[in-house]
Amino acid sequence: MERHTRWLGWESEPIAGRMSFSSFSHTVDDIWAHDIERPYQIVLLPGYRVPEDLDRGSKDSLWFHKESVTDRPEIVWDGFSATALFEIIRECFDYSGENPFIKVREVATGKVVKDLRDPDILALRPRREAGWGPRKIRNHIVELWVWSRMFPSSDVTNSIYSEMVSSHGARLQESIDSYERAQLFMMRDMHKIDPLDLMHSLIEKDKKKEIRLHRACVGGGKSKEDSARIARDNDVEFLDTTYMSANEVSEISVADFPDGAPASFYRFATQKGRKAAEVRRAAFVDKASTPAAESIKPKRKWPWQKP
Repeated sequence: MERHTRWLGWESEPIAGRMSFSSFSHTVDDIWAHDIERPYQIVLLPGYRVPEDLDRGSKDSLWFHKESVTDRPEIVWDGFSATALFEIIRECFDYSGENPFIKVREVATGKVVKDLRDPDILALRPRREAGWGPRKIRNHIVELWVWSRMFPSSDVTNSIYSEMVSSHGARLQESIDSYERAQLFMMRDMHKIDPLDLMHSLIEKDKKKEIRLHRACVGGGKSKEDSARIARDNDVEFLDTTYMSANEVSEISVADFPDGAPASFYRFATQKGRKAAEVRRAAFVDKASTPAAESIKPKRKWPWQKP
């Protein structure tokens, strides 16, 4: 159902809106549900400063509009999945994930939520860097998709990246936020409403102070994408995520990386998958050519065959 609730592609819009269904997002995909309370929030605590390595020229980056937090915690993003918010912190707020003043909080209890995912897998997580253009970022998402396959099937991390890499809305790869967006979309009869007209109407009401849209964050934008990074990015070759290529990507585990993360999870997993496929093919050929295999071949002679 999610594919019917999306008008924008993640490659052209800020990644936080693709990973979550947030009341802080003002895109046409999300603004119609600005008044619905989400169960989890990203909060900035007093003492927060914008991380020095944050790429403010990237459309994906987010930071507090006052540069610092001094008095009380500030809510800057929300969503239906705590895991998605942990990933948004790493991709949009703090690339290292080590800033002690950026937390995920549960709305119902007001308590900070801890990331309980396997720390050994998190230690291998591909890290975003400043200066990347759209092609490099696209490949980074593919690397995160392969990396996330190390988590158990019950973990939701892989669904976040799977639906981004392999066409948003695949039924077996739908994330928690995507599911909630689709359900609310139908409950509010949004399929009967022009989303652009509604978006413009809500923005006008916000300007007139008839409603209040959340806007605690400042973000990079397309206008800030410098020509040098785009030109440099033109030489980057896209990682292949077509159906056939994706089938070659093997399952991986922490045990595969005793010396730390590889230069590319995608290439490592693809090479591992191809080697495994060659072993299976060789075993099949050997089995088919054994005397036992010959003995079970049909002995019947057809009329056109010589006795």
